[in-house]
Amino acid sequence: MYMRLLQLKIKMESIPLSGDFYASRALAELQNTRGCQFASLLQNQTQPEELISLTIWDRLEDAEAYSRSDIFQKIMEEVHPHLADSSEWKVQLSKEMELTYAPLQEEP
Repeated sequence: MYMRLLQLKIKMESIPLSGDFYASRALAELQNTRGCQFASLLQNQTQPEELISLTIWDRLEDAEAYSRSDIFQKIMEEVHPHLADSSEWKVQLSKEMELTYAPLQEEP
């Protein structure tokens, strides 16, 4: 299993739109995406402009195929005007409960 975290900081004026956008665009696509087992949007309660999109995948290859897909690129283009900042974490989950983490150099 593989977990991907996309940390987003959105502009204050976009906070009311974030949940609806995620549900209608990202979740709608992820439900039909090969290998995606779970997807959710988490919002920081003390700093509501900070969000994390959490997805769990069968395999790293499935997550990477989605992040290279046209639909993901389109969603990111639509959300980009609302972003103040973003970063991505990729975590390999193992049966041995070991955590492997490597920072990324590219922008999500």
